[in-house]
Amino acid sequence: MGVRTSRWAEAWRDLTQSLRLTPFWMRLAYQRVRGRYQRLSLGLIWHPLSYAFVVISLGYMWAAIMGREASYFMPYVAVGFATWFFISNAISGATDIFNGARRHIMARPTPLMMFIFERTAANLMAFFLEAPLFFLVALLVGRDFGWIVLLALPGLGLLILNAIWANLFFAIAVARFPDLGEMVRNIMRIAFFFTPIIWSVDVNPRVENVSQWNPFYHAVEVVRAPFMGAPPDRISYIVVSAIAAVGLTLTIPMFVYARRRVPYWV
Repeated sequence: MGVRTSRWAEAWRDLTQSLRLTPFWMRLAYQRVRGRYQRLSLGLIWHPLSYAFVVISLGYMWAAIMGREASYFMPYVAVGFATWFFISNAISGATDIFNGARRHIMARPTPLMMFIFERTAANLMAFFLEAPLFFLVALLVGRDFGWIVLLALPGLGLLILNAIWANLFFAIAVARFPDLGEMVRNIMRIAFFFTPIIWSVDVNPRVENVSQWNPFYHAVEVVRAPFMGAPPDRISYIVVSAIAAVGLTLTIPMFVYARRRVPYWV
């Protein structure tokens, strides 16, 4: 009983210490995003520029393929891509969190949740760098979002909560079983094509019904639907909230059990 209590107390201490270090890991997160473009003359501007190039080129092409108006499909692809990147990075990007921080973990006692928060913050910063393009694309194609876009904020909050547990879960799992990292990354590559990001669910009634069983579809929709002029479906909120509840229920005890072992695994 005492061992279990001490493990939970240590996990709680890890969390509180990580929260006290918020300015530190926020700075690390910014440096992670900035570091990708550090030696380039335009710096961070390259991030939204690269994103805009992908969205505009693929948006126009897939609008023609799907037979949809660009005024609808461009914002659809723009918000879908950014949301998918955030979700994907929370899963496939989490596979190197602890292994990538091996030097810091081995050098001194370091709260592990700090690395989870840092990676989540870096992914969120990348998302916010892309977000102004939503409105630029809308202006380009003559689409007015309206105040309903504010409904994307609760959806984004749910995605952040899911990103935290997913980062922690896969960081621990891959630290223990390194081969799992390649499996996860390959699954996420395939999941992209099965999720309506560059195609629309209304192409076929059967496709729309099948998409309802795809949790990634609901995760994207809680953010994208308000930008398309409609509130997210209730089922999407339920699915994403249920995933968060189940994920946290599984991941918290996993962290309590594995926290001491991570330095030996990495």
